[in-house]
Amino acid sequence: MERLENIKISSGGQTGADRAALDFAIKHRRPYLHLSAVFRDHAASKLKRWLQQNHIRVLNVAGPRASKEPAVAEFVITTLDAALKP
Repeated sequence: MERLENIKISSGGQTGADRAALDFAIKHRRPYLHLSAVFRDHAASKLKRWLQQNHIRVLNVAGPRASKEPAVAEFVITTLDAALKP
């Protein structure tokens, strides 16, 4: 079974829960990436590089509810589309 790796995508900064997820990833030596719309211009290239460097084939994408961060859906779609283009 392939490992499931995690990225967090948000329109803002990190929360306490994000820090807990990062701590877990560090403890278990797992790749973890938090992409923020604040740095939207580089998000897709950063994600693509991270996927390649860590040989990730299965990805879990987590983030806030649209009701809490309405702009995040567009950022997620745009970033994933650009990063996953062949």
